[in-house]
Amino acid sequence: MIDLTEQTFNEYINSQERVLVDFWATWCEPCRAMAPILEDLNKETITVAKVDVDSQINIAKAQGIRSMPTLVLYENGVEVNRLVGARPKNIVVEELGL
Repeated sequence: MIDLTEQTFNEYINSQERVLVDFWATWCEPCRAMAPILEDLNKETITVAKVDVDSQINIAKAQGIRSMPTLVLYENGVEVNRLVGARPKNIVVEELGL
């Protein structure tokens, strides 16, 4: 998984056909619970990128992130789906259409 910054965010999501971005924080317990699920998805299904909302606050603001974890699915740079909160893997796959 790649960590995105203000310098890399737009270019990266626009260069990917489909990418799932995990907006998370180090202090967020549900975010930590989601980490193994996202690692599995990154290996099996879809490219997963991460944005630490504490160190990349401008991205979080621009993307309207208010709760963590927030998973945002982008296709060709456009947001197509969003899931807020920790969920089991099967629910993430189903709700995001992965």
